[in-house]
Amino acid sequence: MAVSDEDVQHVRRAFESFNATSRQREDDAGVLAHFDRWYDPDVEIVNADDWPLPASYRGTEGYLRWYRENYGAYED
Repeated sequence: MAVSDEDVQHVRRAFESFNATSRQREDDAGVLAHFDRWYDPDVEIVNADDWPLPASYRGTEGYLRWYRENYGAYED
């Protein structure tokens, strides 16, 4: 599947938003609000091969699990 410039810009804006809004994701409601803004409900997130936690996550609940497992261990 080809990736359009519009897709690339969307991903960039999503990463910028993620990095700029950590305080807004201090609870599940904030995490899910970010998800709703940037992700399709049927998204699949697959951690990179070298990621410390090999896993795959699907949909809204998967995103919430991904966030908890990959960012929950950090205070900031």
